[in-house]
Amino acid sequence: MIPRLARAFGALGLLTAAAVGSLEGWFDGERDRDRLPSSLTEASGLALDDQGRLWVHDDERGIIARLEDGSGDIAERRVLGPDPVTGDFEGLAWDGRRFHLVTSTGTLVSFEPGSDESVHRWSARRTDADPLCEVEGLATAPDGRGLVMACKTVYDDRWRGHLVILDVALPDDDDDLDRPPLPVRPRLVVAPSTLEAAGLDDDLSPSGLTRSPDGRGWWVVAAREGVLIHLSDDGAVVDHAELPSGHPQAEGIALEGSHVLTLVDEGGNGRARITRYTRPDTTPP
Repeated sequence: MIPRLARAFGALGLLTAAAVGSLEGWFDGERDRDRLPSSLTEASGLALDDQGRLWVHDDERGIIARLEDGSGDIAERRVLGPDPVTGDFEGLAWDGRRFHLVTSTGTLVSFEPGSDESVHRWSARRTDADPLCEVEGLATAPDGRGLVMACKTVYDDRWRGHLVILDVALPDDDDDLDRPPLPVRPRLVVAPSTLEAAGLDDDLSPSGLTRSPDGRGWWVVAAREGVLIHLSDDGAVVDHAELPSGHPQAEGIALEGSHVLTLVDEGGNGRARITRYTRPDTTPP
C-alpha cells in the first residue's frame, strides 16, 4: 500500500518543482503492484476524478471501474448501455463533469457517471483524428475546455514519423455519429530528429499521456519502446527514462497528486496489473 504520509506530503505540495518535473528518481522509491480482477484483463487508460479517485477503462467495452484507494480492487463500475457499447477504446479523461472514452479512430464517447452502475445517457462524436492517425491516449487540456489525444501511429504524410499530440474541443451532451467530425489541431509535433538527438527512438508509439506534475508539459508513456518521456509545452524533450522491468504493455498513466505515478498494463494472456511508484524525496519548500 502507498503510505498515507506520502499522500499527505503530496496533497500539501511538499515536493519541489524541480523534483516533480524531472523523471530522475521516480522509479527509485516504493513500488506497489496489484493484479486487477479478471473482468479488467483488457484494462487500458486511467483517469482521476475531482476527488482524486482513480478510474480505469476496459479496452473493448464501454465500461469504467473505480479502484479502491491504493489497491487493485474494484470499488464501483459504470457500464454504458442498455445494449453493450463496444469499441477499441484507447484512453479515458475526466473534465470535471463527464468522462470521455476515445477509440483508436478518434471517436469520443462521453457521459456523466451518475450514481448507478448502468449508464443509459451517453453521446458519441467522431473527430478528424481519423484518418490522420491511430489514437492511443487521452487527457483533459490544461484549461479544462478541451481534450488532448496522443497519436500512436501517424498516417498523414506531413507528420509521418513525428510524435504528434492533438487538441480537440469537448463534445456536446447531445452529440451523435451523424454530426460532422470535431476538428482537431496539433498541440505538439515533435520531429524524429528531436527524438533521436535526445537518445530516443525516432519513431515512438505513445500509449498514454498525462499532464506533468509541475504543470509544465506532458508525460508520455510508450509501451512498445518501454519509456516514459517528459515533453515541454513547446515540444522539447525535457527528460526521459526507461520503464522498470514488469511493464510488458503500459497502456495508461496517471499522477495521483505530485508524488505517486500510476501505470496500468494490459493483461494480454494474463491479468492486467496496476503499479504505483511513490517519489522517494519529499523536500520541504
